[in-house]
Amino acid sequence: MKKYNFLILFVFFFLTYSNIFSQSEIDSLKNIFETAKTSIEKLDALLNLAQALKNTNNSEIIKFLDQADALLKKNPDLAKSAKLDRYYANYYSYKSDYKKATEYFLQSIQKAEDAEDYELRNRAINDLAILNVRTKNYKKGIELFQKLLDYSKETENEEDVTFYSLNLAMANAE
Repeated sequence: MKKYNFLILFVFFFLTYSNIFSQSEIDSLKNIFETAKTSIEKLDALLNLAQALKNTNNSEIIKFLDQADALLKKNPDLAKSAKLDRYYANYYSYKSDYKKATEYFLQSIQKAEDAEDYELRNRAINDLAILNVRTKNYKKGIELFQKLLDYSKETENEEDVTFYSLNLAMANAE
């Protein structure tokens, strides 16, 4: 029991510390957005804000996502569009709209593939796998984690091999 109490306290302090850091980062990113001179700089700031607010209950995130979407329509960029779709997916996942989240994750994966941004593709696949495990679709989550593990082995990325092996083990344990 003491082991679990320690773990709970560790997670609590970690989350508390990361939220404090995140708030100063968010304030800084808002300032960058407000002072940006070009639409590309504004877009990058909005995407960074979306990243910082991912998986939070911050109501501003949808406003930032929509502003980034409008800027992307004027300045198309496939990789940034893939990133934006991933952030929309995370937003809808957090709001428990799993169908919409899945649609955005799939769009993000496809756009990242087309842009040959395999790191972004893998992040979106990982997020989709987590969503599947969270919604008790273990078979699909395990299949996606296995796919990521195979990609990591092909590219000989030991850090990702470890990461996806742990995710795969967690999904199998469910």
